[in-house]
Amino acid sequence: MDDLNDLRYFALIVDHGGFTAAERITHITKSKLSRRVALLEDRLGVRLLQRSTRHLALTEAGRAFYEHCAAIVVESDAARHAVEQLRSEPTGTVRVTCPVSMAQFYIARIIAEYMRQFPKVRIELDATDRVVNLLEERVDVALRARFGGIAEQGLISRRLASGRLILVASPDYLANKAPITDPDEITLHDTIGALRNGTEQTWELVAGDNRNTRVAVRPRLLCSDFSIQHQAALNGVGIALLPQRIAWSGLNDESLVRVAKEWNTPETDIHVVYASRRGMLPSVRMLVDHLAQRVPLALAEPQMSASGRSNSKIKNPSRGWVQSDIDIPRTSM
Repeated sequence: MDDLNDLRYFALIVDHGGFTAAERITHITKSKLSRRVALLEDRLGVRLLQRSTRHLALTEAGRAFYEHCAAIVVESDAARHAVEQLRSEPTGTVRVTCPVSMAQFYIARIIAEYMRQFPKVRIELDATDRVVNLLEERVDVALRARFGGIAEQGLISRRLASGRLILVASPDYLANKAPITDPDEITLHDTIGALRNGTEQTWELVAGDNRNTRVAVRPRLLCSDFSIQHQAALNGVGIALLPQRIAWSGLNDESLVRVAKEWNTPETDIHVVYASRRGMLPSVRMLVDHLAQRVPLALAEPQMSASGRSNSKIKNPSRGWVQSDIDIPRTSM
């Protein structure tokens, strides 16, 4: 196999009219350049250059060979320039994956902010609840929500925030029913669950005083993502176990009510996952840093008071503007 450097040397010798000029460009001695060309000619089995003490000329084979070598030099310079440009500023394509509910409720907005800041970057966002193999599928950045840490060979996981799931239902569903204060009472109600968890499910819940319980449910509605479960709860299908960040708007405008208020799931950590930062392009590095900054802020919205209660005002058609007193942690999914 030919050494591509030899092809480059040959093209430079021809371009600059001889070994002396090529020596000044490449900082390689004339004797070494001459030896490399001679070895190239031996491998090809043809003479490429006619040499004399005062003159250097291409043979017919040399002219044909030079045309291709010159094209290789141009392409290699362009390739190097493209990489240098990618390394100098955020540009090019970044492939991102995250769960559907994250994309719908806040990640799409955060990525749009990033793209406005770096207009030369193109994003491919795959919103899926499937666990994507970053290395095999050539994905640069993933957002994942898991209980505990994430350990995947060849990848780095950076915790961004945490949140929990809460129990909610619509006022219409709860009308004329006894208040639900104990998780065991949920078994008497219609529920909404995740399709991936099957027809028979166990909801693990904890209380603020570290009590824990497991509730066996058979959801009346099974669906694939939180946004659908959210809509089902709003429309009175039953009790749903939703990320607090998704349920907040419904709690705030009173289209949803929290039940068994003391209880929620254990905290789920949200991570950004990516390959080693070594050799990472600026476009990927800047996106990871942007997510690390913006995701915790997005999860903390709306702004909370020191007591952990929402400071936002809500509109109630019958009572005008009223102060919300919904308990919401500073970070939620």
